[in-house]
Amino acid sequence: MEAKIYYKDEMFEDGGSYTLVATLGVEEAEPVAVLEDLFEQFNVGDRGGLRVRSMSVRDVVELNGVRYECKPAGWEITTTEV
Repeated sequence: MEAKIYYKDEMFEDGGSYTLVATLGVEEAEPVAVLEDLFEQFNVGDRGGLRVRSMSVRDVVELNGVRYECKPAGWEITTTEV
């Protein structure tokens, strides 16, 4: 499965845009498990060797065409344009 990680450029409620920071191959698994693994990798791990900031609230991960927004506690499917 492919995961695309988009970082929100502005942390404000309105405005800002998204930047694609990574496209990674990940093992097929339940989306929540994949999202939690990616969150850990991009906050505790080596970020896949990329020099990017940690994953934060409002960042988006796309798995198999479905976008998930990082929330203060967990993930939520979103229709946010990236």
